[in-house]
Amino acid sequence: MDIKAFLAAMSAALVAAGAAVAHGGVVSDFLSKSAEERIAIFADPVQKAKFRHVTPRPEDGPPRFMAVDKVPNMRDIGGWKGLDGRRVRLGLAYRSAAFDSGVRFRRGEGFEYLFGLDPVTDDEKSNIKPSVRKISDKGIDELVNGLGIRSDLDLRSPHECFGMKGSPLGAGVKWFHCPQLTYGELGEESARRAFAAAFRVFLDRSNYPIVFHCAGGADRTGAIAFMVNGILGVALDDLRKDWELTAFGTSHAVNPDFTHKTRFDRMVAVVNGQPGATLTERIVSYVKSCGFTDADIARVREIMLEP
Repeated sequence: MDIKAFLAAMSAALVAAGAAVAHGGVVSDFLSKSAEERIAIFADPVQKAKFRHVTPRPEDGPPRFMAVDKVPNMRDIGGWKGLDGRRVRLGLAYRSAAFDSGVRFRRGEGFEYLFGLDPVTDDEKSNIKPSVRKISDKGIDELVNGLGIRSDLDLRSPHECFGMKGSPLGAGVKWFHCPQLTYGELGEESARRAFAAAFRVFLDRSNYPIVFHCAGGADRTGAIAFMVNGILGVALDDLRKDWELTAFGTSHAVNPDFTHKTRFDRMVAVVNGQPGATLTERIVSYVKSCGFTDADIARVREIMLEP
């Protein structure tokens, strides 16, 4: 591919992603609505289903959507306004769907994805459908050579990643396998240990740029994005928007269970049970309850917030 042309396109996207642009696009129109209006849309299956075939554009504003070959639901988590009005840096952390199909296990007449933190049993090992790489060679080139991805943070379960030894992006990309829980489960001690393993990746500057994902890039991925941007001071309404935008161009647009009440609000409730006068302080309290320090929080902020 023409790397210079690719980087030029990315540079243009960086400029466009500084703020939502009211040009009549579906995504920018959605971003301009109040929280109450957006929540109502998500509660109406007919309205939400209209998102299913929308292809977001970078000029729709934060978050910066990435058109990477054969990788759905990919976007930069930067661009949002954080602490003291400082923007979250672009080009450092990306969220996406998985680069491979994931291992499935026989259940009854078919094969299913198995979630959670439990290890694979001996019986299950004999009843698997192996994973298949989905990302194309072009997509790998765009991520590795275009965006300079150094780390692939895989949030899927031990079952979904059974047999994997490294990232589908190649030997030059570090693969961190950190299975996660999400939403209301985040209050569990096992979820805190799981989150700690993933968050440590963000403490090391040499790991950036990072791409993190689960299977579809919605739930476990959404929880990590919520926590990372939350400690950077991104407002609750923008954290909601980042979670909501997964519905654009994905099957979650027609998933009746992908609503604030059933998912996002449960995660917020866990955080709101932590000490702190503001949402940012409560998210920091949650992160510190996972074993991190004020110095760790400061390090991530130094890396990910603009001056």
